[in-house]
Amino acid sequence: MSILPSLSKSKKVTVNTLSLKSLFQNYDVTEIERLKIDVEGFENVILKQLITLMNEGLKLDTLIFEYNEMSNLTELDTISKTICETFGYTQRY
Repeated sequence: MSILPSLSKSKKVTVNTLSLKSLFQNYDVTEIERLKIDVEGFENVILKQLITLMNEGLKLDTLIFEYNEMSNLTELDTISKTICETFGYTQRY
């Protein structure tokens, strides 16, 4: 017996979403000491938004993000390098 729902019984659910920019604007966020991202394979979407926000003046001290088998590792590597080179960060694994 499985505790997971059967895929054949799954149903479509609509959820409201919010961009990172909208979230930060709604709460007047201009500086972040530590940002942790865990979005199950959609890191590239959030990190691209973060780059735009940082180019617009968002100050970020530490960025932590997880990735897994659903992540696009090639794209994440490119985005990580861009963040490090553009904003002076270093990477640790």
